[in-house]
Amino acid sequence: MTPESLYKKLGEISPVSSSSSLLTLSSTASSNLKKRKRSTTTETSRKPDLSSRKEPAFEDLNNSFLVQAHASKTEIDGSEPGSSTQGLMCSGESWSSLTGASSSGSSKSISDSTTYAGSNDSSASASNGSPSHPTHEPDFPDPTLNLEHYVTINQPVKWTVEEMDLVQKFREFRAENLHDFSLARDGVANLSVGSKFRKSLAPDVGKAATKLGLVGELHTIWPTLTDILGRVFAKNHYDDVAEAITDESMKDPVARYIIAHYFAFQDHVPTHINELQGFADLTWPFIRGAMTMTGVETQYLEVPISGVLERKNLERDDLTEAKQPGQYANGVAIWGDSQVFLSEVSTTHSTKAEKLRRDEFKLARAMRDSWVSQVRATCKHSVPLSGIAVFGSSTFKGETKLWRLDFHGVFRLVHFNSFFVPLKKSEFGKKAKVSILLCLELAMRVKAEVDAREEGAAPIDHGMRELLEEAVSSI
Repeated sequence: MTPESLYKKLGEISPVSSSSSLLTLSSTASSNLKKRKRSTTTETSRKPDLSSRKEPAFEDLNNSFLVQAHASKTEIDGSEPGSSTQGLMCSGESWSSLTGASSSGSSKSISDSTTYAGSNDSSASASNGSPSHPTHEPDFPDPTLNLEHYVTINQPVKWTVEEMDLVQKFREFRAENLHDFSLARDGVANLSVGSKFRKSLAPDVGKAATKLGLVGELHTIWPTLTDILGRVFAKNHYDDVAEAITDESMKDPVARYIIAHYFAFQDHVPTHINELQGFADLTWPFIRGAMTMTGVETQYLEVPISGVLERKNLERDDLTEAKQPGQYANGVAIWGDSQVFLSEVSTTHSTKAEKLRRDEFKLARAMRDSWVSQVRATCKHSVPLSGIAVFGSSTFKGETKLWRLDFHGVFRLVHFNSFFVPLKKSEFGKKAKVSILLCLELAMRVKAEVDAREEGAAPIDHGMRELLEEAVSSI
């Protein structure tokens, strides 16, 4: 898109306009020092200092898991009142209290270090055992409401499926779903099966809204794929697969990809394996191997998420304020400085359903942070690709869900595929074959995304850069 056409496009849409007081602890002066200390201790335990932020209730994931939330307006918004980023993302205390990690320890994974907070109203209702679903707009203005900014950065602002305006549909849905841990509060429409927003749509509309375009035939790109998979996975047991792969030429990239998956010592994956080992040995080889086949670089194990770190320190004064810690991903795929794919994982035998929900919630918000960060970085040198997208995966037990997030009037989160890693030798063949095919498709989607970004990157002058940077700073 040329600067001239972008300026013209801006005229097609008009903009849409869009503390708590600190608790005072008081006690009667006493001549007895011990009594005064005891009184202060008792009073403080009843009314904690608001500077130590607590977590909001997670009643949607586990009704018995309640944590009192105390946050001022500044803490809720993650910015000073009146700032350009007010309401963009929430900030709060780390997830160490949710996962059982020590608050003084170093948090390393997404599941240990995400930072959010809820409003006083919602947390108060949670503490009384009632759902925290506000009926009015609290201090969380819709970050996607002013579409003029998104038009400026070349992002689609219309989303119509089966003649239904889903942007307006989502606005109505969001107004009724501003509770803690709601992705809608941050302008993210969760289109996965079972999500509240997906349930609010007619079945045909929900199905059509999640349909992604084709990315090409795998067998056209790798002509030997069909034949090799047919020979190697003719039998299902791991030992038969391991024997068959020795007959293949290691000069073929498909054969090299397959041989990376193996059971070295046992017939099944042990229950005591930790999540990082399970991810590195079982899940990541499928994803990394496929990314390597398409020429996409990867990193794994405790990789800082640059988008989250940027969001948490966006308003920080480098000279006077300490840098806030970010989050870590279990794996990423990168293009230049952009993390176009993020991965989050749990243990292979985890039985906690709330762990699944927390991981998906935090991954989605990390993907959103990454989207904003990558658009901001692109605006320094070119107009962003229209419909720019980021990808992710979340693994729970043996299932790995694949996700895509883009913007069409609202942020759209789509769960577009899943694969199951083999946990037993006896089930290796069928599951490994399907996992390879689905990961190759994922890698092709990521590759298509980075290729489109590279082809569409055209230099801009300083005036256009200022226009773009001003717009992205307002979202």
